[in-house]
Amino acid sequence: MSKKAGGFKVRAVEKIKIDGIDLLSEFWSKRSAPAFDTRDDWKPSDEELPSYVLTGRLDYIPPPPNKVVKIFLSSTFSDMYVERNYLFSNIYKNLQQYCRLQHDVEFQVVDMRWGVRDEAALDHSGPKTCMDELRSCQELSLGPNFVCLLGQRYGNRPLQAKIPQTEYQVIIESLNNLSEEEKTELNLDIPLLDFWYQCDENSEPPAMILTPLNEKDSHRMEVSEFKPIRQKLHDLLRVGSKLAVRDGKMSVEDQKKYFWSVTEEEVYKGVLSQQNPNDHTLCFVREIYDIDYSHSKVERFVELEDGTKKVNEETTQLITQLVSDTEKCLGSDNFYRFPKVKWHPNGGTNEDSLSDYLVELGKMFEERVKMLIKRAAEKSNPLKDNPFSSLLTEVAEHGYQALAKNKTFQGRDDIMDKIKQYILSESHLPFIMYGESGFGKTSLLAVASARVYDWCGNTSDLIVIRRFLGTTPDSTNIGSLMNSVTKQISLACGFKPPHTDDPMRMLIFTMIAVPSHYRLVIFLDSLDQLSSYGKAHTLAWLPLMLPPNVKLVVSTLPKDHNLLDILKMRNYPGKQFVEVNILEAELSIKLMRDWLMSSGRKLTEPQMDLVAERFREDKNTSPLYIKLIYDVMVKLRSYFPQEELGPLLNEINSPVKCIRYIYNELMKKNGCLHICTCLTWDSLRMKW
Repeated sequence: MSKKAGGFKVRAVEKIKIDGIDLLSEFWSKRSAPAFDTRDDWKPSDEELPSYVLTGRLDYIPPPPNKVVKIFLSSTFSDMYVERNYLFSNIYKNLQQYCRLQHDVEFQVVDMRWGVRDEAALDHSGPKTCMDELRSCQELSLGPNFVCLLGQRYGNRPLQAKIPQTEYQVIIESLNNLSEEEKTELNLDIPLLDFWYQCDENSEPPAMILTPLNEKDSHRMEVSEFKPIRQKLHDLLRVGSKLAVRDGKMSVEDQKKYFWSVTEEEVYKGVLSQQNPNDHTLCFVREIYDIDYSHSKVERFVELEDGTKKVNEETTQLITQLVSDTEKCLGSDNFYRFPKVKWHPNGGTNEDSLSDYLVELGKMFEERVKMLIKRAAEKSNPLKDNPFSSLLTEVAEHGYQALAKNKTFQGRDDIMDKIKQYILSESHLPFIMYGESGFGKTSLLAVASARVYDWCGNTSDLIVIRRFLGTTPDSTNIGSLMNSVTKQISLACGFKPPHTDDPMRMLIFTMIAVPSHYRLVIFLDSLDQLSSYGKAHTLAWLPLMLPPNVKLVVSTLPKDHNLLDILKMRNYPGKQFVEVNILEAELSIKLMRDWLMSSGRKLTEPQMDLVAERFREDKNTSPLYIKLIYDVMVKLRSYFPQEELGPLLNEINSPVKCIRYIYNELMKKNGCLHICTCLTWDSLRMKW
């Protein structure tokens, strides 16, 4: 029996039991016309979602659950060191244990006191590093991602390292419109801006870049030498932006960045500009009274007027306004103002004199972070309450990977056509792709698994199974893989899995049991990534022939575990095999241009000519190599010496050399010890 719903057929499935649970008919009876709704804001209900996931559809795939609570801790450094140390020593370990035991996630805090090296001051990248880390916390964290500790210090106000060229020109024009008397009175050295800022035409749109101190005048200028120059540049940008706002050539919003501190920018991006800040952010405010403004350490806690012991009224007003804005933005559960604490004569604050306050801070911090984590965990995974949640999460993870690959894929029309012809054919044999690592097999398989709906028609009778082997625990060994795949097929098609404990027969038995009106297409990427456990590399589990309504596409490396030789020993016709080779030079060039454009970057024509020449000469233009070259070129400025680009391309003329170059650059910026430690921990994590 079948019925029409929204222009496609939905088959009524007989109610049956799997593991004692009547679910299959519910999955399918709740599927209705919205399955193919084309509205941008549409997504299936929680009841409809399991059937979408099980049948492999990519109309809506829930993102994988967050696996980490990652909090960006924001404050000025010098006045909050006692609070930061207390939280580190007494609270974080409690939250780590809570996250691991209650929610099976990691707990991390990003504290920018650690890990920002002197090189960040030399190339003016410190503020950008902070904002990048804040963005990472917002993207990855389950629940809380930003906590700010605000006091009476406004914080460092950095010089803008990057300014849109059009905005820079408006500032220069506004400054040049001043009379000579006004320039003299304000002590403005306008040519200083052009001396320190260079136009990077590789940015889209073009931008003015503040020259790193180690690149100026062929020697490394120390930060202390640059301090008076920085103040002059600050004055020029602030005066110019004020004039531009006055004349209606710049918005107040665009002007902000020339005046605000790193702390205010963090709070703006972490709290004030967020749609639902009460779900992700906390703010704790501390105020000190009876401050001794004559004390040598007072400037750790408040800003003073230059050369005086008087409070800087401008920064006092700015921090007061920032606290007020944050309080208005957050609810009472997310914003907490502590009772005032007394200035300590030894230098402001210390842990002994503030023990009661610190205990309360720690308690509030722990309680409210847990509150946000629990709240987020309850609604983070819409599949968690389903009896088959682990399977659904596994399927969704592979669907999400396919979507990610689909966004950047280009070319390979010849191979894609062969996959299409195979799927639409009456072949009863598997289809095998093979090629060296980094040649694009995974992307091809992922995109084909998405395009199959266009090729076969987006009907409810089409079931697509995809696994990127080795990327999840259940896709790594043959037993868990067979259990996962066969259970998905049986649930999606509405029948009880054939009973067998032999993983070598599970797949073929399940394929045979698929009702004839269903069309089943299975994609298994990277057979070589399966562990050898259970004799997986014999491929005895992979059917020799397929039922009429089943297609199977697999990929593998050509030499690992002799998998390709084993497949060829089956005497399949040559058309069942397709080799994935390097990309053509022109496609490589196009990919490079498109990837740069998607990142808001480009290369000058002479630079692109050199890269294109290298691709035309090189015999190693694999997608992996092109991606690595892109990772280097995306940071290239338009004013990079052309005579140095050729030697650079010679230095990175293979994937291995390219990776080595990228790691060397990371070590220069972040330190060898830091990078090696990260890699060591990552390696240990993968083994565990």
